[in-house]
Amino acid sequence: MRWRAYHYLHRKENTERKETYGFNSKRAPPVIDELKVFENGMTDLIRDIEFSDQTNDFQRELRKDMKSVKEDSHLVIKADKTTNFYRMKPCDYNDLVDKNIQRSYKKANKEQEAKINKDAKAIAEELELSDRIETMAKRDAFITLKDHKPNFNNAPTCRLINPTKSEIGRVSKEILQSIGKSVATFTNVNLWRNTQSVLEWFNAIENKQNAAFTCFDIVDFYPSITEKLLFEAIDFASEYVNISPSEKQIIMHAKQTLLFSSDAP
Repeated sequence: MRWRAYHYLHRKENTERKETYGFNSKRAPPVIDELKVFENGMTDLIRDIEFSDQTNDFQRELRKDMKSVKEDSHLVIKADKTTNFYRMKPCDYNDLVDKNIQRSYKKANKEQEAKINKDAKAIAEELELSDRIETMAKRDAFITLKDHKPNFNNAPTCRLINPTKSEIGRVSKEILQSIGKSVATFTNVNLWRNTQSVLEWFNAIENKQNAAFTCFDIVDFYPSITEKLLFEAIDFASEYVNISPSEKQIIMHAKQTLLFSSDAP
């Protein structure tokens, strides 16, 4: 009887566990008195470490390089798909950032930021995750240089990266991945999520000499997803999988993104 009661409670706990979408709890674990001696010993071990003042040619070269970078008035900009870095004047960098922002974005007002945070709060409370989800953190957009593109030296192109995103986007991503997987199953189309799955598909193709590839490059992926296109995609997916009104609300909320540059939305 005792085992059955434990099995029932354990199964009930697992079935009633709420979906957290990968958000960690803010609550700290309780202190375990039996581990205090071990924890104090680990702290003492770290505190008692002594470092000797030694150096070599490699460390001296590193210090020299660090000093050179710190004293340089230029910015060091990372390349998009290579390991290269480029020195650039701050004014030239700002011009490139403004050019890429103005191509795909328009100015927003401060009230829009407050509205997005307010809607995100309502969604978090509905999901019972308000104690785990943070408000949208403002971070300035930045660029990486596409040095693999033709005519890079004369007409450099960039990838504009927006690090400011609502954390509800993580919930939307989980929902969309589940929808996409279901649609792919019902329609029997290929849905590749990593390089390995592409290689497995390619190796299984017979008579490759009679086949051909179509290669294309999407220039602006996210800016091309309009509200109308997103609605049409959701309507199409609804033919194969049930999408609740609350899930649609979360997806549409995640679409509302703000980009910040010089603290301006």
